[in-house]
This record gives sequence, structure tokens and C-alpha cells, in this order.
Amino acid sequence: MPRRRSGSSGRAARRTPPGSTTRTCAAARRRVRRRSSGPWRLRRPLRLRLRRPSPCGSPGSSRSHVSHRNNTFRTALSTLRQVRVHSCQQNPITEDDKKRGAHVDNAGIAAAVDRWFSENQERVIGWRRHIHSHPELSNEEVSTTDFLAETLESYGLHPVRFPGTGLYVDLGPAEGKRLAFRADIDALRVPEQTGLSFASANPGVSHSCGHDIHTSVALALACALSTVELEHPVRIIFQPAEEVMGGGALDVIKWGGLEGVAAIYAVHAEPHIKVGEIGVRTGAITSASDVIRIEVHGPGGHTSRPQLTADVVYAMGALITQLPGLLSRRVDPRTGTVLVFGHAEAGDAANAIPKRGLIEGTLRTADITTWREIEDLLTDLIDLVVAPTGCTYHLDYIRGVPPVLNDDAATALAVEAARAVDPQSVVSAPQSSGGEDFSWYLEHVPGAMMRLGAWSGEGDYQDLHQGNLNVDERALGVGVRLFGSIVEEYFRPGEE
Repeated sequence: MPRRRSGSSGRAARRTPPGSTTRTCAAARRRVRRRSSGPWRLRRPLRLRLRRPSPCGSPGSSRSHVSHRNNTFRTALSTLRQVRVHSCQQNPITEDDKKRGAHVDNAGIAAAVDRWFSENQERVIGWRRHIHSHPELSNEEVSTTDFLAETLESYGLHPVRFPGTGLYVDLGPAEGKRLAFRADIDALRVPEQTGLSFASANPGVSHSCGHDIHTSVALALACALSTVELEHPVRIIFQPAEEVMGGGALDVIKWGGLEGVAAIYAVHAEPHIKVGEIGVRTGAITSASDVIRIEVHGPGGHTSRPQLTADVVYAMGALITQLPGLLSRRVDPRTGTVLVFGHAEAGDAANAIPKRGLIEGTLRTADITTWREIEDLLTDLIDLVVAPTGCTYHLDYIRGVPPVLNDDAATALAVEAARAVDPQSVVSAPQSSGGEDFSWYLEHVPGAMMRLGAWSGEGDYQDLHQGNLNVDERALGVGVRLFGSIVEEYFRPGEE
């Protein structure tokens, strides 16, 4: 996979003269809109002070708020909330308006989406259950793509299919800075164990990563927005193959899915956050995730005469025990870099030193610079460990995905949008060591990924990629309303 160079290292946040509260928030929106030429690198993260996820589902004791380099940003967000409430009261969206595809100004988009979902909630749940019961593996999402296309077309929309699987749909005018949302549509090779009436009908395959939720949220947003006449362009991307190494996002970009897009957002279901809560984080919210395969070679021999050969098993053991520790002494620990081996194989007999051995593992880091440089460092360290054993080796370094680096201004906008839906919804999301190919989009345009609370608040937490994952369907409404609020907030006119 070709390496990508990061841009400049960023600059300090601009300071705003006293009293210029509205200008501060408008500037944050403009930074998201204007940074659309790639590739770019995350600027200094906005520091958000957020309440922690509620333990065992109990409400948090502290009220969430945003903190920027000065208090004017928080004041501006408070002012915007008051403006939104006033605007929605003055411009209610009627049923007749929606049937006519009425023109709705920016201040009414969130209200229109909210009302549409309230009236179509059971339909959206039905969509989710259909998708859940018909999971398809990466690059095999043919039926899922057909279902999405047919549903979108039934709302008068014109989806554009990608050359393989997946599609996107545009709403609003053709010209202008386009806001995008992404949903991944593939499933995992994990047998479902939920016992649900709508459990997977595809043996050995299930939506055990919540992609059925992501897809249904994005589908509902597209259908809701189709009922109003938008002033600005919006694109909904239904991406295939997130679960494979490298990720389908690269194909979407190659196929032109990001053309004209100025900013992009996504959510990921999180079974460790209670439903109704939105987990946010500036900077790295996921990690880079690469796979390493090290083949060790030697002449082979008898275990009674190890001095006459090069011991492959001994060399493998040295790599397994020494390499992670050496790496931790050569990389800044604040980058969250960790190497873990998960597979080792060598030999067939207890008294024979084999000629070949294999160890495999994953290397993860939350730092983009470390990710770009780590392969060369790892090669040097393997040389140091293997050389004294007399063996040779071959390293197969399989690039995965870079970390998802949430843009500071895009995250601040998402926080405001979430709080417009529910002032107490925003919680701090922990940085994950898992990988997500949404990161490839953020190499080209600013954006943010949020964690969509999916835990019911009852029973033990569940984990992603497990067959017993049972997402609380109330998360659908939270996700749809969040996206609708982001559309409204992103296109809100600001002072220039």
C-alpha cells in the first residue's frame, strides 16, 4: 500500500477579541468547510471537557460543556442553541410541507428529520432487521446494495452504484461544498448467537460489529432529507468492505466517492456506552492497525546437536519475547504503540529442529507519524534479534489503516449538534486500539467519527465482533437525529 505524506503539523488556535462570540463559532465552521483539499494533517486538537459515560446507566453528575482556548467559544455555542430553539418554534415543518418536498431553511432541517423519524420509526426498525438478518461479507454485499438502492429509489432518489458493491446518493443542489455521511454495510464471518427472531439467516455470518445500525441510520437520513428541498448538497455513502485489510474506503475514494465533498461524518455503534449517549473525542479515536508476518529460516537439524545448526524455534522465541519490549523502548509511549503476537507455528517432531517457522501479530499505534515510520524501525529491531541466532528471516509487513484522527473543528461542530438534540448526550469516548478505514477519508477532507451508544443499560456490557452482540434499537433514532442536527449546524450561516 503506498505511503501517504502528512501535511503541516498545524498551528495554534486563533484567538478571538472579547465579545466576538458568534464569529468564533462561525470560524470553526469555516475551518471545516474550507479544508477540503487533501492530504492534510490534524491541527492541534481542541480540548473538550466532557462528562464520562454514565456507570451502569446512571446519569452523570456533572453537566457537559465545551472548553476552547477562551470562554467565547462556549458562549457562542450557547447562543446558537437559543437561536435554534427560536427558529424551530417560528418555522414548524408541517405534514403538507413534507409531502410537497417543501423548501426548508437550515434552521428547520433538524426538526424535519426529527419529525420524519418519529413518524417512520417502525419502518426504520424494519429496515434494520432486514439488513441484520441478511448479512453479507466484504465485497459480497450484493443483496444489501440492491435493498438500499430500491429503498432510496422509492423515495424518488437516484443512487449511484459503485463498480463493485455499495453506492452513494446525493441530495440537494449539484453545486456547492458538499457535506457527506458514511455508513459501512458489510458483515463479519462470526456465527450469530443472539437468538433473535430476526437473527442472521446466513450461517456463519453476522452483523456483529453494528454495521446494520450504521447503514439503517444513514438510509433513514437520506429518506428524511428527501422530503425537504435542501439549500446545500449532501451525500450519503454506503461503503462496502470496511472489515477487510486496507478497507473499502480506498475503493470509494478511487471511484470518486469523495469528489466535491468538503467534510464527512460517521458513527460507530459502541456497546460500552449507554444508548442515548454520543461518545466524542478530538484527535485519534482509533488506532492504526497493521499485520506482521515473520518467516524464520534455518538449515534444520537434530535437537541432540543444536550447536551444528541454526535453531529456528529459538529465534522465534527471541522475537516473540524481545521484539515488543525493544519496540517500547524506541517509540514514545504516548503514541500508544503496541505489538502483540497471536500465532506461531514451527516443526512437526519433538526431536527435530525445523527449517522454517512463522509468527504473526498485529502492530497498532494512535500516532500517524509513528505509523508512517514504524516499518523501517521494526526491520532494524528484527535484524538485531535474529542476527545472533544464525537464522535468516523474511518480514511481510501488511499495511492496514491509519488512525482515525478527528478534526478539532469538525468535532466541536458535532458536539454542538449532539447537544442540540439532547444537552446531556455528549460523553468522552476512550481512544480505541481497533482500526477503522474511515481514517482514509480524513486523509483528504476534515471530519469526525462519533461513538453511538448501543448498550441498553441492563446486564453486562457486550463486545463488538462477538456473536452475542445485541444492539439496543433505540440507537437508531439517536443516530438519525444526530446526523440531521449536523446537517443543520454545518450549513448554518456564520459571520464572515
